[in-house]
Amino acid sequence: MASKKVIPTTAVTRTFVSRKYYPLLLVVFTFLLYTNSLFNHYNLDDELVTRRHPLTSQGVSALATIFTTPYYSSKSVSYEYRPLVLASFAIEHTLFGESPFISHLINVLLYTLSVLVLYLLLKKWFGGSREELILMISLLFAAHPLHTEAVCSIKNRDEILSLLFALLAAYTSCFYIKKNTLPFLFLSAFLFVLALLSKSGVITFAFIIPFTLILFSGATFRQTVFITVLLSIITGFFAPFYNFSHKVMLAFTVFAAVLIAYGLMRLSKEHVKSVVEFIKSLWKNKEYADGLWQPERFSALAIVLAAVFLSATGMFYNFRLLIFISLVALVLLYFLCGFEAKQYFFSAFIFITALVAVNYKQAHILAFSLTLILFVHFFIEKKARTYTVISLLFLLVPWFLWARYEGLFWMVYITFILWLYSGEKSKKYAVILLGVFFISSPLVSYLRHQSLFNSGHFYSLLVLGLSLWLYHRFKSRSLSLLLLTAVIPMALAVKLSTMTGSYSVVIEKYLNPATAINIGADVLPAAGRRLDMVEMPLSVHDPLSLKTGTGLVALQHYIGQMLFPLNMGFYYGYKYIEPQSLFHLRPLMSLFIHLLLLALAIWFYRKEKLLLFGYIFYLSSLSVYSNIVAPVPGLIADRFALVPSLGFIIMLVAGLNLGIKEFLKQPKSKKIEKYVTISCVVILVLYSYRTFTRNTDWKDHLTLFSKDIEHLDKSAQAHNLLATHLNIAAGKEKNNGKALTMKEDAVFHYRKALEIYPDFFNASYDLGRTYYELNKYDSALCFFLKAGELNPGFFDTFLQIAYIYHQRGQTDSAELNYYKALELKSDVQNIYKNLSVIYFGNARYDKVIDINMAYQNQFPELKEPLINIARVYFVKAQYDSAAVYFGKILERDANDADAVMALIEIYTKTNNKQGVDKYVQYLNRLKNLKNE
Repeated sequence: MASKKVIPTTAVTRTFVSRKYYPLLLVVFTFLLYTNSLFNHYNLDDELVTRRHPLTSQGVSALATIFTTPYYSSKSVSYEYRPLVLASFAIEHTLFGESPFISHLINVLLYTLSVLVLYLLLKKWFGGSREELILMISLLFAAHPLHTEAVCSIKNRDEILSLLFALLAAYTSCFYIKKNTLPFLFLSAFLFVLALLSKSGVITFAFIIPFTLILFSGATFRQTVFITVLLSIITGFFAPFYNFSHKVMLAFTVFAAVLIAYGLMRLSKEHVKSVVEFIKSLWKNKEYADGLWQPERFSALAIVLAAVFLSATGMFYNFRLLIFISLVALVLLYFLCGFEAKQYFFSAFIFITALVAVNYKQAHILAFSLTLILFVHFFIEKKARTYTVISLLFLLVPWFLWARYEGLFWMVYITFILWLYSGEKSKKYAVILLGVFFISSPLVSYLRHQSLFNSGHFYSLLVLGLSLWLYHRFKSRSLSLLLLTAVIPMALAVKLSTMTGSYSVVIEKYLNPATAINIGADVLPAAGRRLDMVEMPLSVHDPLSLKTGTGLVALQHYIGQMLFPLNMGFYYGYKYIEPQSLFHLRPLMSLFIHLLLLALAIWFYRKEKLLLFGYIFYLSSLSVYSNIVAPVPGLIADRFALVPSLGFIIMLVAGLNLGIKEFLKQPKSKKIEKYVTISCVVILVLYSYRTFTRNTDWKDHLTLFSKDIEHLDKSAQAHNLLATHLNIAAGKEKNNGKALTMKEDAVFHYRKALEIYPDFFNASYDLGRTYYELNKYDSALCFFLKAGELNPGFFDTFLQIAYIYHQRGQTDSAELNYYKALELKSDVQNIYKNLSVIYFGNARYDKVIDINMAYQNQFPELKEPLINIARVYFVKAQYDSAAVYFGKILERDANDADAVMALIEIYTKTNNKQGVDKYVQYLNRLKNLKNE
């Protein structure tokens, strides 16, 4: 049985409530905090699951269909697979009907239950000695204002259900480690499946669950592998990726990440202390000392295998970020480990670098790699080793196969480095040779690439020169090596910044097809979604540097909102978040903040392990919403912070605990307990007040949108949504003055949306429609025409344009747009009728016949097209044809007196007395029937 790790006690003081009542305190506190949300109405996107929903409104009778249907489905789009949340609404509808009060009540109860399960789970993770800290974390989690969207929005029950089942899965996994029995393993996996059937956003728990078992429960390697394999398979199966190979990649990535975590946790009991010592040795300019880490051979091998596998997966699926992460990890581990572990990490680095160079044909990567290998050879290894020579040959052979023109250059380059470190007597020749290569590099580059500059040659030599200067100026091998080694990941990062990442979607300029479930029609329903530019401004063709930079901006927003949740929004999107390159100020600031938090968590790991755990939990659970791996509709959202906020709150409470200890310099002082408790209570009060007031903002659409638009002024979609709901409210308003004011406000917000994003189709069309309703036809036509340019495939736009031109008497333009509409949708009767009117008015009788023939073919059961054709023939004095069509009208409707009278008139004009008599008798019978 695995031994449970002991976490040091916290400085948080005992509360005035007995520990046995902590669960009850949490339940009462959480429920009361959200009581004022129970009286809210339906709000944003609630119609996706309630209010005449085609499935949930059928109640439990639709459960079978729900589990074979996408979460949202219409004629043009379908996406996601969340049957559990739809099933909950179907059951609710059967029991209570459509009631916003009941829906809000269920959301609050589920959230309260989630907080209770969280408390029990934290006790399993952290142990009973930290109950006060666990209580504070649970209370702060319950009160965090960013959770209001998940709780107050009925539609976001999927967030709560997925969290609840994910926490239950983590809780039951602890019993698997403790009792080492398979039933708990399978129960945990089953609960994880239920979490994913609620929403796939908790997919990161496939990593979090094994990680916490390694960190807190002392899981053995066998137990870790068992639960990771099971969760990885489930993750791959339910991952919302269209491509099956992407599902496989995700499953193996999760497995590799857990394997790396296991290896790192098992490297040494003093591993963090060694990191600090290594940093201090560099800071004081001391020589590098071997043996800082003495890892188990098996742990080192586990990390190596995971890194190689992760890189190979990245190359196979063209997801280069995985390669970059693996190489950086191996470089860091190499410098922090003793001689035995160095061999593993060094060999893995060479192998992966060779694979990258061969796969992507990047000569400069080989240049950096060879330089590193030779530096290591002369600075650390002292003498040649067999695997070093084999590695060199392995790198050189494939290189010469596709870069033979540069073979001589690089052969001399390698000889130069060997010569440089062979002895003091050759140094002067080396310096001369270094100058020759700086001069010759542009020439060789020009002959090979028709360019005077080759980054591979230039930077290899430049870095070599700088490292030499450091070595001879400061006599520090470690600084020289670290500089050179750091260049390799940096060079790869620059290269990656010009390449596209592996988004699972293709995003076009205006209307973007996005990710879809496609596991197989026999297993799960097919689903897909299209994202508009205002939801996701990044393109699949954008470089990874732009995606990473934008993702870092999103992460900066989240970390700020986690700490100061003041200005929350119902929708963000473009241009609240603008795409930015990695090298712009805001992404760099975000990167610095997150690296600083990581550095602090590692630095104080021995004093407070929860800092590092909270950081990893926070960042890993937020990664799926970072916009780096995959696009996120709206870029950011408050509801996405529900799970990551737990990691942040753990960091916050643990940081307060540690910070006050460090400040007072009295680890056992009672003042620490007092100050930590006061600090947590103050934050809890502030959070609770903000949450309680935020609940009322979610009363209805206009209350929420009008409140939030003050700080969402840069969001195009936020203005568009507010304008749309102002129009809806105006349509229901009985006071004409108020309705007019609402429509004018809608015009303002539509114009604001277009000011932010001029190519916003929805705003252009709806603004035109609003102007039309305000009888401002010139303005309406202007924006309808723009909407038609933005989206030539939208039927209603051209119909509205045709109506306006028709009203103006511009029949040519009206005709043109009627036909554009007709090409998009041929089953609209008004188009045929209006074209008939135009052609009649212009005496274009042949066109009247043509359009009504098409009308008749489209609607064979109608008699109106027959009447129009008959009248045309009558006007043209083609009485025989007119009689035929009036006869067809009577075949459709034997009681049509107008057709009978028309036939009487035709036969009168043609002197057909027999025909006249026949239809006069027919008309008399109709009159008699009518009188009866």
